Amino acid sequence: MEKNTKKLCILQVTPSAPTPEHVELFANKEQCDFYFVTHDEPHNDALQFCPNTTWTDTRNILVSNLPKKYDYYGFVDYDYILRPLGDLDPLQQVLHDLETYNPAVLTYYPGKGMTTPFASNVAYRDSKEHSILPFAHAGFKMVHHSLLDWFFPMITKFGGGVEACHLFNILELPFLKNVVCSHKMVYDNDITDLSSPHNAMGAAASANKMREMWEWIKPSFKKSKILDHYARNEYEKSDPLLIKHAFIDVIIQKQVEPSRADTSVNYYDTERISDFFDVSHEWFDKKLGK
Repeated sequence: MEKNTKKLCILQVTPSAPTPEHVELFANKEQCDFYFVTHDEPHNDALQFCPNTTWTDTRNILVSNLPKKYDYYGFVDYDYILRPLGDLDPLQQVLHDLETYNPAVLTYYPGKGMTTPFASNVAYRDSKEHSILPFAHAGFKMVHHSLLDWFFPMITKFGGGVEACHLFNILELPFLKNVVCSHKMVYDNDITDLSSPHNAMGAAASANKMREMWEWIKPSFKKSKILDHYARNEYEKSDPLLIKHAFIDVIIQKQVEPSRADTSVNYYDTERISDFFDVSHEWFDKKLGK
């Protein structure tokens, strides 16, 4: 890929055309470019037409087709409405937060239509400008360039649905103090595409895929004492969502605040990663090139 002087690119997976509001906000700006792929119909401006693919497949294709390098790679779902809570527009807010924190991952506070208790917790949202919010939705995130190969390609081994998003969040844990949630903007979920593969699969099937993925990756996870502390019984120890509930509680209860990093930071630190994961596991063996 060609090196680019722009700070950011915003990436979108969409059925047939990019969201007009997102194109207006992010495309061909001084510090930002916009790219997309489609999966239902071809589009002249798309990087690629990807029929019969899962959401995870299309994200992987999108990343693999990027023509230029950026400092940050942002992802926004086509059905998200971005709602700033301050004086800056969405792009200005993203650039401001990136400049302030140089985060490993930047996300925003969930709003209307998002399936998380944080969405209705306006008091917590308004209590601070930035926080660490583990296991945030994958639909609106900015990833530091040094971690692009850490997160991508996302896993398709178990079907490429919610379990791939869950693993993405698990992979954030070594960098959690630099995973920043800005409360200066929220994202609302405008439409849920029930015909998409991961939604059409059904809740029970998705839950099974989540459990399969967790059973596969769990032996590599070194912070098992935290999970044991939060599990009330043996069944909960095998619950793939236990890790989410445990780390959210740890961060909230200990009031851990996000850290700032230098612009020269390289987050792909094997010591930091090895503190959380046994890198001999097949997934990390491939990622770390061992």
